[in-house]
Amino acid sequence: MNSKLSNKPIVIFILIFFIGLQNIHSIDIEITGAEIEANLGGEYNRGFTYYSDFSATGSIEFNYLYTLTFGASFGMSADNTNINSLVKIKYSPDWNLPMEFSVLYINNTIPEYSSIINSFMPVVSLNGSRAGISIGMNFRFSSYFYEGAQFESILSLYAYYNFINSDALKIGIGVGNFNNFKAGNMEAYSLNLDVVISLDENWSITSQFELMQSGIGGMSTNLYGFAWRGGARYSW
Repeated sequence: MNSKLSNKPIVIFILIFFIGLQNIHSIDIEITGAEIEANLGGEYNRGFTYYSDFSATGSIEFNYLYTLTFGASFGMSADNTNINSLVKIKYSPDWNLPMEFSVLYINNTIPEYSSIINSFMPVVSLNGSRAGISIGMNFRFSSYFYEGAQFESILSLYAYYNFINSDALKIGIGVGNFNNFKAGNMEAYSLNLDVVISLDENWSITSQFELMQSGIGGMSTNLYGFAWRGGARYSW
């Protein structure tokens, strides 16, 4: 197994999606929103010491119900390169509850270690304006140095609380073991402080400070690293 083969699912998915766009109007599908976001970041951790990365995501909403998201992240430390990709399909039913159903595909590759990790995650979320929680199951296939892939199933959790949530400013905290480009073990979780400043109806500035932990209780709990990421978001 190699890095080229590992990217086949996302390449095939993108091709099918753009071919389907050619007939989007004939099947009564309307694009009701879109968003792009780019971030630069720096990280210090016990595994790679200093680490910097650039990430970009783009989302398209259809009929106020379905959202399709693509993303890529490129990171580099002194000796290693990290290449990550994301495909996410989200369904937001028109219910009284802010419930969402998602399916994520995350690919993590470190070429220097011939490391390829593919994660397939069904997730159920309650995303309120003040607080929310996401629960899913990570079906993960990991391969190192071209050996056969090892399968694991891991419970994935994420919860957040917004202290301030207005049109101009959002400040909140979140804790969990997965995000757009990373799905870790139960013992590998992060605490985030997120800030979003809206400049106008379209542009926002984003900032995130992250503390990464390893271990859950007692002497096994250690600070693994910390990171800062900031960027801009454009919605229309």
